Amino acid sequence: MIRRIATAAFLIPVVLASVFYAPLWAYLLLIELFLLAAVWELLGLTGHFGVYAYRICYPLAAFFPLVWVYAPSGAGRYAVFAGLTVFVWSLAFSKDLAKAFLSATANLSGVLYIGVPFAVAAAYHPAFSSHGYDRIRGLELVFILVTVWASDAGAYFVGKALGRRRISPLLSPNKSLEGYLGGLFFAALAAVFFGTGMIPGPPAWKWAVAGILLGAAAIVGDLFESMLKRGAGIKDTSSLIPGHGGVLDRIDSLLFAFPVYFLLSGLLE
Repeated sequence: MIRRIATAAFLIPVVLASVFYAPLWAYLLLIELFLLAAVWELLGLTGHFGVYAYRICYPLAAFFPLVWVYAPSGAGRYAVFAGLTVFVWSLAFSKDLAKAFLSATANLSGVLYIGVPFAVAAAYHPAFSSHGYDRIRGLELVFILVTVWASDAGAYFVGKALGRRRISPLLSPNKSLEGYLGGLFFAALAAVFFGTGMIPGPPAWKWAVAGILLGAAAIVGDLFESMLKRGAGIKDTSSLIPGHGGVLDRIDSLLFAFPVYFLLSGLLE
């Protein structure tokens, strides 16, 4: 967890600079670099399950943010296209029919698991507002990051101090019910303070609800990646970040939080 906090301390300034000061192309480039690294790690992880990685997943996932941003009405069609492409690809490149279905589903889930969250993140750049440059959209992106990392920090420190009841021993044996509740509390607290202080409009109770749901999404995202790693028998998804593991190890919570915030956007209007 200390690694997550250190990552947050580094990434938040990077995100602030890329969203509010860097040109649009630089922001999208940053999104694509992180996305491709995450896909590479995930496909490497699936190999531990004995399934085949499809190279077509790289461009399929990478195009998700571009379609979502520049042609949002076509995002659903693109998801269908991506799914069909992966299944057709499996027909041409499956060498072991006993693993064909698992390979196809694993690769498709990778495209969606990585592509959709990064697509949502890309769309929260101020330049992509339908009303022209909208600084609030950038602040919403920062709001998601701050809330999720507050949840991670709260879960760690409360769990370390008060944790007694282990409720996910198979997935993450060191996590406790007290830690999870602490994470939800800190997520709600951070959401209220940041939301009411930086983003005009919604009342405090809506920010609190959003914070709790984002905190829950962060917990689920962390547990989901833990499930994958424990099933594969590995500790880190890669060594891309020296001393911190892989990209997926640092952003697993965000991969669930971004889609959840997208679903919540109507609540906060």
